[in-house]
Amino acid sequence: LGGILGGEEGARWSAAGARMRAATLAAFDAMRQADAGGAGVDFYPLHTGGGDPGSYYQLMVAGILDPLDFFARGDARAAAMDAWLERTGRLHRGLPRFDDWGHYGAGIDAHYAVGYLLRALRGGRRAVFVEGLSALVEEAMDPAVGTFREVGPLLGGEVAWGEEGHLPGRRLSRSEPCVGGVGVLLMLLRAAVVLEAWEEDGQPGERLLLLAGVPASWWGEEGASLGFGPAPTLGGPVEVQASRRGWEVEVRYRAPEASGVEVHPPEVPGSRLVSACEASARDAGWMTVVFVYEPA
Repeated sequence: LGGILGGEEGARWSAAGARMRAATLAAFDAMRQADAGGAGVDFYPLHTGGGDPGSYYQLMVAGILDPLDFFARGDARAAAMDAWLERTGRLHRGLPRFDDWGHYGAGIDAHYAVGYLLRALRGGRRAVFVEGLSALVEEAMDPAVGTFREVGPLLGGEVAWGEEGHLPGRRLSRSEPCVGGVGVLLMLLRAAVVLEAWEEDGQPGERLLLLAGVPASWWGEEGASLGFGPAPTLGGPVEVQASRRGWEVEVRYRAPEASGVEVHPPEVPGSRLVSACEASARDAGWMTVVFVYEPA
């Protein structure tokens, strides 16, 4: 936010964010060392003594996985956390999963997946991001309430709906909609199209990644297109237009203040990429890249 606002107000927000990040990471390190008895032999996020590391409250650490960029690129703590989640089966299609949600026995809390998925996308693990975004829409989103539940029960490895009434605010209900659910979805959709890349200091900055997380299914039909912006980023305002014509996808973008722009080749189903050509001339500030494919 500080980087987008700029000026004195932006500097105040950035300073406050740096203080909060430092305090959070200091507490995180202290709890991690206490949990490991100072030896660092294993990694149970926020495992505050005695609890099952697969329990719901142990996965509240995924608050650190939220989109606040607590971890810089290459931070060993982030790598350890992600490895622990993956090694111990704490993910369901990229969404945090836990084992003690009442009689269901297991559940997912989709909004805690944001940071994990953004780190995967910035780190080049596109398939992980796309799977998590797809799972959020296909499994965590509850069409009866227009967003996803705060907690989604898992039965037999699949999200189960229908056993509870959809009554927001009902005491002891496990069906309350997550009020931030639509915002989380929009945040991830935005990241799929436009995302700030890691800079040398390990934090997201003014270099932009375009189309890095767009699912292949979006390009499955002739004439498929998307548009984004103009919208603010850390690299200034950006606007993107992309469309498929036959075995070509044309991507046009305008990001005059960005320090750099990396356009990721769209994945067109049933094809392989042959070439990419960037237009040599600007059109009213627009840059154009044409990706050419052939049938696989």
